[in-house]
Amino acid sequence: MEPELQKAIAQIKPNERDNIIRAFFKHLKQRRFDERHLEQQLGLSTPTLTT
Repeated sequence: MEPELQKAIAQIKPNERDNIIRAFFKHLKQRRFDERHLEQQLGLSTPTLTT
């Protein structure tokens, strides 16, 4: 992972993570990325993020 990305992730407060992830997935959805495919590729389970 890029050092800049690692630093940015480290600065995210635990109580802000859900909001940031929701915003990230919303942005990807607007760009027509498939949320389920991304979850599988990244090894994530995000049932609370679906709308």
